[in-house]
Amino acid sequence: MTPRPINSSWDRLERWLAAHAPRTFASLPPAADQGAIDAAQALLGQRFPAELVESLLRHDGSGYFDVLGSFQLMSTREIVSTRQLATRLEEETQREGRAVHLILREGYALWHPSDLPFASNAGGSHWVLDTKPHDATRRITRHDELGSTTYPPREMWESLSHLLESVATALETSTPLERRLPTTTDGRLTWRITH
Repeated sequence: MTPRPINSSWDRLERWLAAHAPRTFASLPPAADQGAIDAAQALLGQRFPAELVESLLRHDGSGYFDVLGSFQLMSTREIVSTRQLATRLEEETQREGRAVHLILREGYALWHPSDLPFASNAGGSHWVLDTKPHDATRRITRHDELGSTTYPPREMWESLSHLLESVATALETSTPLERRLPTTTDGRLTWRITH
């Protein structure tokens, strides 16, 4: 299935939040500046996928909007600082020889150079886009706070476009997504775990 463009999904998300979770809607940040995005890419030496740039130009992160569960989209500044920290962590792991105890991806223990974090939760876990230039779709992986990487199997994890479209559909239809049901309390969106 080909996902809708990012802006189409953001239209749907904003409409639903404005009608059902106005306090969450009010927390959405303004758009990132194209110059800030360009500077971030230059600083990291890493080209951002077009769908991520499109999302950042709509909202520079998601504010207090938990996109799914407790994960929030990161701002341009947060993406840069998290990627820089990840690079230092990988370098330290390699230098100290701890990589021999870990499962390696092309010689990297924790963070591959193509990994670009774009969402996080308070527990230290991240959603990461693979930015390898040969990939037509940008597969999303999950990095947990312990350094484990998992590859979710569902189609919604194929790209940021798929993810935002799946979230918009779950909100509009009040159906669970990844065993989480969207609910509202006092004008805020929350995700209740279902069994």
